[in-house]
Amino acid sequence: MKFTGLFLALMMMASVAFAEQPATVYSRVMSGSVTGMMPETDGLDNVDLQKSANSVLRNAAESITKQLGSCNLSYTVTLNRPSVVGILLKAENASGVLYKGINIDLTTGKELDLTDIFREGNGRKEVTGAYYHALLGEDGLMLCDSAGASYDRVVPYKDLLPFIRAAAANRILPITKLTNAVEDRVVPVKPGALLAVKLDANRSTGYSWALHTPDAAAVYEIGRSYIMPMNMDNQTGVQGSEIIFLAVQKPGLYKVTMEYKRGWEMMGVQNFSFDIAAY
Repeated sequence: MKFTGLFLALMMMASVAFAEQPATVYSRVMSGSVTGMMPETDGLDNVDLQKSANSVLRNAAESITKQLGSCNLSYTVTLNRPSVVGILLKAENASGVLYKGINIDLTTGKELDLTDIFREGNGRKEVTGAYYHALLGEDGLMLCDSAGASYDRVVPYKDLLPFIRAAAANRILPITKLTNAVEDRVVPVKPGALLAVKLDANRSTGYSWALHTPDAAAVYEIGRSYIMPMNMDNQTGVQGSEIIFLAVQKPGLYKVTMEYKRGWEMMGVQNFSFDIAAY
């Protein structure tokens, strides 16, 4: 019985670890009028989603190879995360070259809508400028200016932090997780980093954590969430956890102070500080 329980526990751990890994993108050799390599995904827990994702890739490849006729197809994986993958397709022959970028949402098996990751608005347009299509890359958004054109402009993710949705940020960017154990310590990060500070809190009594930074343009909050213990929703006095998502946009050394207080109070009942070294 003990062996069976241990076996099941190990199987569950392996399943979770496997689910948190990026999808495998492998090549299927093409022959006929179109030669080269077709990308396909593997390793998704849901077979139907995997089939859907591969169908999206095939349709995208067909859309550019049909325009050239006989040609060679190749691809580059521009971003690979557990829930999203970016792939750049390239079709070429003696008469020309065509490109097509595909962002696949591995949670739906469909093409990702970038508005799921970034908020739209004039501010974001000022940063990216006009473009035809955007492809998720390792370091930023890769932009092309017309159908079939190369993705030769890159806007770093650090420049897009003001527009990123906190709930979706970890889909494309790594997040450094912190607690109040960092009090009086220095947290080294790169400009463009995201932090998630998880703190005990009790919103049912009106308390929340306020953020104070010396430079609000360099370190700022992009969102927060509140987690209650299971089966304790709407019960006054039950302590939960508040997670504050911070963006570090500019290089420098910054002191961050967190203050636990109610909105109408001048003084907090708890506070702690830590430094961020962004270089």
